[in-house]
Amino acid sequence: MAYDQVRDVLDRARRFHHESSERFAQLREETGDERMRLILDYLGQRAQALESQIAEYERAAAPTLLDAWVTFAPAARLNEELAQIRVPPGATVPELVRAALRVDEGLLHLYREAARQAPNEDVREVFIRLLAEGEKELSRLVQAVFEMD
Repeated sequence: MAYDQVRDVLDRARRFHHESSERFAQLREETGDERMRLILDYLGQRAQALESQIAEYERAAAPTLLDAWVTFAPAARLNEELAQIRVPPGATVPELVRAALRVDEGLLHLYREAARQAPNEDVREVFIRLLAEGEKELSRLVQAVFEMD
């Protein structure tokens, strides 16, 4: 575990979503499967929306909240999982979705832990809000995939 300020955790999460969006765009260009391209488009747009939400939250949050210190597990494993997402020929939509879900679930776990270990209620609320939004997005992803069938 490491100690970070809330602003650093939010910045890292925002950058993670940015890198996710770029990765999904790259994968989209590498596949010829139209259904995979649609899902990768959706995943990329979703990552961009989450990146924007976090950036807006950073702009609106009180400096004292952003300066608070939290115990936070490094997110290196999430970046490794993101880099491992591939769309090889013959890959299925469920395989792609499972890989994306693994990454999302890892990020939600980090938010959950940060909320659990928050030094005060204001900081806890930051991570609870991120967790709730992430869970909503996870649900939307699953619903969108089912609607494509």
